[in-house]
Amino acid sequence: MAIPVVSSRGGLITVWNANLFKQQSYIARQYSLTISLASTSSELSFSLTNVYAPADHTFTDAFVHELCDLSSHVIRAWLLISDFNLLRATFDKNNTLFSQTLADSFNACINSLALLELPLLDRLFTWSNKRQIPTLARLDRALFNTEFSSMFPNSMLTSRIRSTSDHVPLLATISTDIPKPNIFRFENAWLKHPLFLATTLPAWSSSQPRNDAACSLVARAKAFQQIAKVWKKQHKKPPPSTITAVFSFC
Repeated sequence: MAIPVVSSRGGLITVWNANLFKQQSYIARQYSLTISLASTSSELSFSLTNVYAPADHTFTDAFVHELCDLSSHVIRAWLLISDFNLLRATFDKNNTLFSQTLADSFNACINSLALLELPLLDRLFTWSNKRQIPTLARLDRALFNTEFSSMFPNSMLTSRIRSTSDHVPLLATISTDIPKPNIFRFENAWLKHPLFLATTLPAWSSSQPRNDAACSLVARAKAFQQIAKVWKKQHKKPPPSTITAVFSFC
């Protein structure tokens, strides 16, 4: 799905793997392309907005209005990515040429839409004018709503090597998987399985007796825990469908 270039600016293209996602709908506007995607392997779905904001700030109000209007058409998890051509704070630029008015307008839009920003983990700036003494700025970012955060809690934003563009390519990796701590928890439901006690009790009984009753109890518990972990893995139900997706933009 694409929006054509006007002169040397404004082009947008969004592509996806048809084996992983299917398109449900799309909205093409002057500064954005929004695609609603659904997983082919689960019930998960979300909206992805690809942004190319105007570099001429006389059109910034129109861009901000477009984003606010888009929100009424998005009823699910929402990710907005690419070139916003706006700064949020003074530390988004390496010099003092900063418009507080433009930043306030951008931040007010983000707040009104209840969006959060996915932090860029490996660099401060995403754009350079490539001069001998360069101007550097953070113009590219990824924003998301709370529904997206709940659906894809293990997401991150990193950068790639700059090629010919004055923008650094960014990589947004989203995933439904949540890292789980290695903590053993006994589940009462195991006792209802006819093979559980027959498999695990021998480990409790085979533990070498100790002179100290407390040490003997701890040794038995550790032996039982180890065999119970093995039993759990062998009788674990298939996990629910998960999604891991990668979006690259520059």
